[in-house]
Amino acid sequence: MKVRLMAALFLVLALAGFATADDAAGKSIFTSNCGICHGPNGDGNSPIGKTLNVPDFRATQAQKMTEAEVKAIVTTGKNKMPAFKDRLTDTQIDQVVDYVRHLGK
Repeated sequence: MKVRLMAALFLVLALAGFATADDAAGKSIFTSNCGICHGPNGDGNSPIGKTLNVPDFRATQAQKMTEAEVKAIVTTGKNKMPAFKDRLTDTQIDQVVDYVRHLGK
């Protein structure tokens, strides 16, 4: 019984470590690729963001978007936002989308 409990605890801790690594990766990718326009915290309050009137990712309207909708925008672009399908891998795009989803929380 102790062995199962220890194995379960190890699994939970290992998965928590992966989530933290993915969150850090998403933040890093966001900062280096998206932050110039969307701001470091996703509020769109950067010089370029103000000029282009980019959305605040923390706002209710942005947070209501599905992960699929956000992923499609990051992948193929929208309006003046460029596509990132040739710059980021699918995994990196997923990490950025996950990070953006957490900005409103």
